Amino acid sequence: MGRFPWVFDMITVSDKGIIDTVEPESYKSVIGVNLSDQKHMQRLYSQKVLVMSEVFLSVEGIPAVDIASPVFSPDGRFIGATTLLFKPEPFFAKNTPKQSDGTLWHLMVMQKDGLIVYAPDTGQIGKNAFSDPLFRPFPELISLTGDMSREWVGNGTYTFIDANGMNVTKEAIWTTVGIRGTEWHLVLIRIVEPKSS
Repeated sequence: MGRFPWVFDMITVSDKGIIDTVEPESYKSVIGVNLSDQKHMQRLYSQKVLVMSEVFLSVEGIPAVDIASPVFSPDGRFIGATTLLFKPEPFFAKNTPKQSDGTLWHLMVMQKDGLIVYAPDTGQIGKNAFSDPLFRPFPELISLTGDMSREWVGNGTYTFIDANGMNVTKEAIWTTVGIRGTEWHLVLIRIVEPKSS
């Protein structure tokens, strides 16, 4: 949408959770859909606060993240919500600093449940580091993912494959950001040294 290509749509929702309007018009088929069964919307309606979802399959059929804000009338009565739906992959791809200084570090973003939200290797996006078959042969990686789910910040090493399919040792340093009730781990990763198979 213009300057923000990662945004899919913006909607208004009634106080009952029904979509009233949507922009752009190409998504008008979702008007009338009830969003009250979505976890983040349930939190908004019960607490009347700004919320952000985890990655989920939206009613538009898109794996995305939703930021939703309660709306009140001039006299303070809750009358519904506005939401902005975006895809995190192009957001991070556009806003992650380029490695012009020759550094070997790269950024990965992961939800607390292990779902990979963003990675330079796009084949990993949408996979779960705890359970996906790609990661099962690497118990050190799964263990480190468990550490990330329990610890706000930390670091560690693990074995995984590089772009050529060879086992390498990688170092990860992470911190966690809490955004309107949702936690993401921001992980910096670099290859330490090749590791024999």
